[in-house]
Amino acid sequence: DIEVVPALQFEYIPWHSVVGLFPSKAIGSRPKDILVFGTKFLPLPDLKCRFATIEVPADFVTAEIVRCTTPIVQPPDEGEDVLVSVSNNGVDFTTDPVYFRYLSTCPEGHYCPLSSLDVIECPRGTQCPSTGNVNFTLCSPGTYQSEIAQSTCLDCPLGHICPFEGNVEPVLCPPGFLCSETGLAQPLSACPGGYVCPEGTNSSALSIHSVAGAPQICPEGMHCKPGASSLTPVPGNASTPQVCFIGYKCSMGSATPQGDGPCPTGMYCPSQTERYLCPVGHECPQYGNFAPQECNPGSYADEEGLGSCKPCAVGFICPEFALLEPEICPAGFICNETGLSAPSVECLAGHFCLGGVETEDPLSSSPFRPIPCPPGTYCQAGVNNNITVIDLFSTPQPCALGYFCPEASETPTGDPAGGPCPPGTYCPGGDSTPIETQPGHYTPRYASISEIQCAPGTYAPEYRTQKCLNCPGGMECPAQGMSIGIPCELGTYRPPAGENDTQISTSCIQCPMGTYAARPGLVYEYDCSPCPAGYVCGVPGMVNASQQADKCPAGFYCPEGTDPTARFDNPCPAGYFCGEGVAPEQRMDNLCPAGSYCPNGTAAGEFVNACAEMYYCLEGTASRETMIP
Repeated sequence: DIEVVPALQFEYIPWHSVVGLFPSKAIGSRPKDILVFGTKFLPLPDLKCRFATIEVPADFVTAEIVRCTTPIVQPPDEGEDVLVSVSNNGVDFTTDPVYFRYLSTCPEGHYCPLSSLDVIECPRGTQCPSTGNVNFTLCSPGTYQSEIAQSTCLDCPLGHICPFEGNVEPVLCPPGFLCSETGLAQPLSACPGGYVCPEGTNSSALSIHSVAGAPQICPEGMHCKPGASSLTPVPGNASTPQVCFIGYKCSMGSATPQGDGPCPTGMYCPSQTERYLCPVGHECPQYGNFAPQECNPGSYADEEGLGSCKPCAVGFICPEFALLEPEICPAGFICNETGLSAPSVECLAGHFCLGGVETEDPLSSSPFRPIPCPPGTYCQAGVNNNITVIDLFSTPQPCALGYFCPEASETPTGDPAGGPCPPGTYCPGGDSTPIETQPGHYTPRYASISEIQCAPGTYAPEYRTQKCLNCPGGMECPAQGMSIGIPCELGTYRPPAGENDTQISTSCIQCPMGTYAARPGLVYEYDCSPCPAGYVCGVPGMVNASQQADKCPAGFYCPEGTDPTARFDNPCPAGYFCGEGVAPEQRMDNLCPAGSYCPNGTAAGEFVNACAEMYYCLEGTASRETMIP
């Protein structure tokens, strides 16, 4: 018979591996359960762990974990590392380089409680500075330890603080503080003014440039108080940048709201980041100007950067706000003060003012002074030129009729230095001085506007005559406006007029009959020469008796001054005869001839009176009675 043998089975087990241990060390004199981590562990009866060459049973926990108990060994003082292997079948062990360390005593970085067999790594935040520790020591403030199994704590790094005992990790330096040293339990100091210290600031170096870890400079236009922690402004939050005061400029790094200080005189700061020169037409007084101020009327600013506007100079006005330059004082006015927005006074009466007058004193040496009103005109207050436009009273006006206006007259009647033209002068209008009357003219009263011709019978030999003179004796003034009398012609005369005469002869009078005038300018009638003896002046106004007079008629003699009415008044005396032209002294020159008798009035050649018969007549017989028998 054939014996049937059951079939044998061979099972292939997937290869397993070891990747780690926990714990990975222990004191060799004490057995210690450890966990072995790996892959593809199987719950087989031959599951084992091997420590170097020593095999021990293993307990299946999971396909990735088995538990083993370390065998007791006596490692050297410095400890010993042994290879840990796992076998699913008790034969084939892993060869992964995973080691368990046997210790002779509790090592640095570990502590081994007396109550247990564990070698425990010092936890984070602690230190185990030597061997044989039975407990760990907490890291002191200012230190930390982020690793396990460390023998020392580390100084807190720059930019951090380690405020407590047992610090595992350093804490970033809180916002607003400076941690520029190591080993700090608290921040070294608050962030300096003018800077911002975000979390973790680790340097005290101050710079306008952004440097990692260093305080960040406060932005322009803002200020950062000490302890500022954020560059993002939050109004009212002093830990962030705050706006500086209006009128102040804050450069980068300002620590106070005044920043660099108030905007200086002559400048303005419209924002906390800007600063400008005060513009023309404006002023920026004192400090802290956030806007320029317009120059007030009466002032101006012709350049930038003025702290105060310039007062308008004398001779100028500044009538508006924000003037760049002053305006010249308008004609007709006086600007004799500084800082005027309008002229202070009108031009003085009696004067005119061109533009820019700066003084009321007409005698000032300044070229910009009131100028006297031209002669012959007057100027009311406010006259602005020297060219007359009739009835435009901002110009000089002609002086009134009958009055004279010297330079600088204030009224149409010439005040203060002028006035009515006095007698002997006249003013037809627009006169600077009285006009003297011409010879032959007169003005008898004040304020005459024209001269008057002297009336016939009067004359004015001189200038400036107030009253014409009566024509002098021996002269005649027959026409109006005579300046000299005309001497009476030959054969005429003219007596002077008396003061009370109401009728004045204007012409010379002929010398009466019986007279003549052989020379001119006779004054009185008796100045006429009597007709010469022996002649009869029979017409008035005779000038030459010898040529114009008639001889005295024969039989008569004619004394001086004989006129026709008297030619027969003087007969030749008896006993004589008279021819023509006999003068009184000649009346007896011719005896009556013998043989005749000559009664009164016997003319020569008229010997008709012969001596009577029986008588004879001697020479010079005058009548019958005187004949001789």
